[in-house]
Amino acid sequence: MLQPIYKSTTCGHETVVKDTERNLTYSFLETLPQSSFDELFDAYDIYIENSKSLTFACYFGDLQEIEITKQTNIAKQSFDLKVTMSSYPRLQTFNYSSNFLRTIPPQLVIWWKHFPALVTLDLSNNNFSNFSFEHPDLNQHCVYINLANNNISSVPMDIPTYLTGSTVLLINLLGNPIHCDCAIYALYQYLQALPYIAPQYSYLSNVKCHSPDRLAGKEVQHLSFDYCNLQV
Repeated sequence: MLQPIYKSTTCGHETVVKDTERNLTYSFLETLPQSSFDELFDAYDIYIENSKSLTFACYFGDLQEIEITKQTNIAKQSFDLKVTMSSYPRLQTFNYSSNFLRTIPPQLVIWWKHFPALVTLDLSNNNFSNFSFEHPDLNQHCVYINLANNNISSVPMDIPTYLTGSTVLLINLLGNPIHCDCAIYALYQYLQALPYIAPQYSYLSNVKCHSPDRLAGKEVQHLSFDYCNLQV
């Protein structure tokens, strides 16, 4: 029978300033019978279900940096609990890189709802093939989102709007296999405008084409779209 879920054991030290979880692995003893595995997973499912009705929330008022990196078996449920049942009013850096992830957690698409003071979101060195972020107006001038070295070949058509409003989104797409066809014109617009809006991040404009072969290695910002029937 599961024990009740207490705030002290669930939240831990709420006065922490930096939370680092790096290169963690989990394994079970080979002698553990299959029935024990089933019981363990069932118990965890019950724990997750019970957590949805918690009467408390964790408040990390001093936490400024979270790092969860180099992990191969992050449970979706544990991430959901860590983000949605906690408050992070001062968090500036969320490092979720090098975790072999294929999709961006929905909480990070609407990051400002969970991390209103966020400055850096590091999602580099995963295996994302696409992305999309909402971008409301916040107090800070910009938010840097690192998507370097993923598996992204195309970008959302509204990416030029990431540079509008009071809070701009600075997207790092370096090291991705960008496919340079007419649809990549949106990225071209973004990369052309970025150095003027955030000169200190001008290096982010050096995104290169990976395909087709005739454009491989050429920078997107130097492409010609004369052959495309674009509605500009």
